[in-house]
Amino acid sequence: MPWQETSPQQERRCFIEHWSQQEWSMTQLCKDFGIALKTGYKWLRRYQEGGWPALADRSRAPHAPVRKIWLPLMVQVYHLQKVHPDAGAFRIWSLLARAQTSPSFPGSSSLLVI
Repeated sequence: MPWQETSPQQERRCFIEHWSQQEWSMTQLCKDFGIALKTGYKWLRRYQEGGWPALADRSRAPHAPVRKIWLPLMVQVYHLQKVHPDAGAFRIWSLLARAQTSPSFPGSSSLLVI
């Protein structure tokens, strides 16, 4: 007999169907499915909020670009890198920090992408 392949969404659906029969505790059901109790409650909450379509895989990408910096600031960094070719990200950041007047200034790690 060949192996039966299932998708993650099918497994989540099976989990919810077993939970709705109320024959097992949530702890036992999570143990049988090999998932954490927190994950079981997360799937249950998603199902209660959005039905079967809510159990589909979700994107893991960040909602906003984390390390994106403002264009004029990027131009300043580029010019400082030309003037100080041996300077690292922290040195460039400290040079910018001295000249910067706005309160919203990125950390030194965000300058590594340039």
